[in-house]
Amino acid sequence: MPLALELWKNDKAEYWLDRIHSARDNPACVFFQAQLGSQTQGRCAIYPFRPLICRLFGFFTIVNKHGKHVYGSCRVIKLRYPEVYEKALLMLEEIGRASVCTDYSIRIIGIDSMPGGRMLHINLAASIALFADLAQAARLRAKVYIVQAKVPNKLTEAGLIRFARSRNTRRLRETNEPKLKDRSWKAHLVIAFNQPPGDLEFQVLFYDIHDGPRRLVEDLSTFVNDRSQKTYLQKFKLERPRFKPNRNMELVVVVRRQEVARMKFGVIGQEYRRSGTVTFSDDEAKLK
Repeated sequence: MPLALELWKNDKAEYWLDRIHSARDNPACVFFQAQLGSQTQGRCAIYPFRPLICRLFGFFTIVNKHGKHVYGSCRVIKLRYPEVYEKALLMLEEIGRASVCTDYSIRIIGIDSMPGGRMLHINLAASIALFADLAQAARLRAKVYIVQAKVPNKLTEAGLIRFARSRNTRRLRETNEPKLKDRSWKAHLVIAFNQPPGDLEFQVLFYDIHDGPRRLVEDLSTFVNDRSQKTYLQKFKLERPRFKPNRNMELVVVVRRQEVARMKFGVIGQEYRRSGTVTFSDDEAKLK
């Protein structure tokens, strides 16, 4: 499923579906790219997103009838690479446990009992995943707008999108309470999906990206009342001290655990100022 999602996101799904169809009489994995002049040497074309069966191959265990973890090597590894097989047995004996194949099978069946409960060739399994509902989720997209201006009442869907587009900001200004700790960043969020999200809720995740890696700061959930609705208007408030001024942020819209939109913005505000003056008590001054 992660592979199918990645291919749809990068507009490569149809290419691989054509490759799978063309190679329907070839037992080799369609994602294996052989070196020129060789049928056995090459590399995986989708290695970072390779399926679970490839990640576990040669290095998993099964649980026998006595409840003991047994190395689940295939016959080819035993016969052709006996030194690897013996080394794996020693490692298993040392650590006592490795990934259990049936554990993953149960999880997959829990996600989808149909393909998850069948043994399929890798090419067939890939084509089923690409045609599954996950592909529909991968095609779901959204435009995100942040508006700090007052939104007029009774706008049509098209009118709301036009207004949001014309008032969209990427620099949020904070409120002006006298005390800094009471200030916050308030705005309206307009999310325009290209089709109804098809779920009972979606999430808006706020990340701090100022220092490089994403750091999740807040998760805002929106419940869907009208399953045919495509455009949503929502107020939000980013409060101190969870949110800090003058930071680069990223907003991510998630539907069924898949990112469908993102937007980078900044929060602008006054920072705490330190006087630089150090004061001492009378006793401390005497010690000086």
